[in-house]
Amino acid sequence: MRNDIILIILEGQKTEPHLLKELFEEIQKETSIKLPTIALAFWKSDLISLYRKIKDDPFLDYIGVLQESPRLLDNPEELLGIQKERISQTFLLFDHDVQCVPSRYDNKIERYTKNVKFLLDHCDNETSESGKLLINYPMIESFWDHPSLQTHAQSSVPTRHRRIKDTRSTFQNSIQREVVLFVLTMHSVSATHIFNEHET
Repeated sequence: MRNDIILIILEGQKTEPHLLKELFEEIQKETSIKLPTIALAFWKSDLISLYRKIKDDPFLDYIGVLQESPRLLDNPEELLGIQKERISQTFLLFDHDVQCVPSRYDNKIERYTKNVKFLLDHCDNETSESGKLLINYPMIESFWDHPSLQTHAQSSVPTRHRRIKDTRSTFQNSIQREVVLFVLTMHSVSATHIFNEHET
């Protein structure tokens, strides 16, 4: 039996799979690379939910969890019958959403950072059972900050996705520059701390 399936577990069920499928299509159009079989599944929650699940079960069987919840699968008819031995690589694609932590928690940023570091340390190999965690910073819309996607976004990305970028621009133009700078600074401090800690 061949190990020929790449499993990508996404946080969201709408924007993420559309963007990834469009990226895969562009790769195949522009290169001669033949993509392997890619299976998309949805966690439908955030990094903290993932953290709690993996902390409770360090050797979490993603396929087993997904097969128990067919609604989380992109194409359940195809994936429900596969065995985990056929998964050659597993990627977990989540947003860096610190706002998902309940505000009632003390030391919110510190606790969130510690949890994310745990995930980065534990999920650091796509060929292992834990998979490799990839974090969109600050969220999935960061795709639009990549120069190679900006022209593509104006031409062939569906209107609902272009609205994401338009909404971000409208938001930034409607609030004070000082507020934007403050938010960016706080995100940068958090991200720097996470990756500095991860490297040491």
